[in-house]
Amino acid sequence: MGNSECMAFISRTWGKYIGDSIPFHFDASSEDIDGIYNKLTYLDKIGNPIKNVLLITDPTVFRGTGTENKFGYNHDYKVDGSSAIKFHYIFFSGFITHFLFAGYIDYSLNNTYRSYMHGSIPNDMEQYIYDSITNDWILEKRLQSIKTDSLKFYTNNHVFYERKGTALAFEPCINESCFATLKKIKQLFDKHSTHYKIVLGPIYSQRPTNKADIEKLNQLFGKENVFDFSGSNTYSNSTGNYLDNVHYKPYIGAELLKVIYTGRDSLTH
Repeated sequence: MGNSECMAFISRTWGKYIGDSIPFHFDASSEDIDGIYNKLTYLDKIGNPIKNVLLITDPTVFRGTGTENKFGYNHDYKVDGSSAIKFHYIFFSGFITHFLFAGYIDYSLNNTYRSYMHGSIPNDMEQYIYDSITNDWILEKRLQSIKTDSLKFYTNNHVFYERKGTALAFEPCINESCFATLKKIKQLFDKHSTHYKIVLGPIYSQRPTNKADIEKLNQLFGKENVFDFSGSNTYSNSTGNYLDNVHYKPYIGAELLKVIYTGRDSLTH
């Protein structure tokens, strides 16, 4: 669970560590802590056991307000208890007002990507493989482009900007309201005897998570369950470990899982 950084963690790879061949990927783009809590509450409500949770976070997850209710980011009404009519209206109005219908019809008929479709129809670089069983997304086209011409791919300075020196840590993001939500998440974990891991991923900017936030997470979830990979380290130092300036590659996710569940790291040992 978490935001789109979850793409780097392939469900079936995680399953090898938890004894589950088909775990489910329950993430969302720009997910925040309230969205995560709502999903866990939904699972609890429908009587679904929550045996294992891998919670992928960064400061943006804790900073989120949980109030997004706009096209592309509105929460499922079955999860957050909102109106089904309003949920579908947001999608329908977005389809019309953002001219998605024009790009959709054009692309469906001609199978050709045009510049005006940017932001509405996935271009070649955004094509992905989707696993309908585990809900995994893999940006396969980007991975193939890197294999074909990695030099060209990584010379895009607008995406892979130069990182200079030591990046400043984020301001504390876990405020009183966020901590209260985290406590409710912990209560659900306790109720289900959940085995959980809280992960702070190696974001491209190399900005470390604030120590105050780490201390709060350690206090609530136990230091042994909190893994901070933020800042400058083996995983974030190489631009080649990223698909863009937000998402790291699946093999990095696999390495992080190895560290989390076995304590071993093949990148540094």
